[in-house]
Amino acid sequence: YPMVPGHEVVGEVLEIGSDVTKFAAGEIVGVGCLVGCCGSCRPCNTDREQYCPKKIWSYNDVYTDGNSTQGGFAGSIVVDQKFVVKIPDGMAAEQVAPLLCAGITVYSPLNHFGLTGSGLRGGVLGLGGVGHMGVKIAKAMGHHVTVISSSDKKKVEALEHLGADEYLVSSDAEGMLKAAESLDYIIDTVP
Repeated sequence: YPMVPGHEVVGEVLEIGSDVTKFAAGEIVGVGCLVGCCGSCRPCNTDREQYCPKKIWSYNDVYTDGNSTQGGFAGSIVVDQKFVVKIPDGMAAEQVAPLLCAGITVYSPLNHFGLTGSGLRGGVLGLGGVGHMGVKIAKAMGHHVTVISSSDKKKVEALEHLGADEYLVSSDAEGMLKAAESLDYIIDTVP
C-alpha cells in the first residue's frame, strides 16, 4: 500500500536493463496483466506463465526484490521483456489496450486449441466486452460467427456493427435445436 492499479498498459519504453534484447528506449509497447514469473516451473517452461505459482501481477503484487508492483496508472513500471509486446506504428493506445485483456482472453483459447484457421464456424456466448472482442477476432480469422445471447437486445449490434453472421437467442429452444452441432467451437464469455 498504496496500490496504483492499471493493466492493459500502453506506454513508451523509458529505460532497458542490461539483459533486454527485444526492446529499445523510445519504443511504444503494451503490457497485459503480468509483469514477471519464476521462469523455471513447468507452466513457465510451456508458455503458460499465467499458471506459474510465482507469477507477478501488474499491480497489487510484489516483485522478487520485495518492492510493490505499480500498475499502468503509475508514472513508470518495471516489466520482464517476456510480458511486453511491441505496438505497431499508427495504432492508437485506445485501440491497443482492450487487446491486452479482452483480446488475449478470447485469442488464447482459439490459438491453444488450434482454432485460428479460416473457414471455421464459431459461437460466441454473451456479448459484453469480451464477447465483442470474440466476434471481432473470430471474424478477423475468417470464421463464420454466431452470437448466442439471452435476448434480442443486442442483435442489431452483433450483426450490423460487429459483423456477426448469425444471432441466436438461447431461450429459443427451436432455434437452438436447429443450430445444434453446427459450430466447431463456442467461446463462453458469460461470467
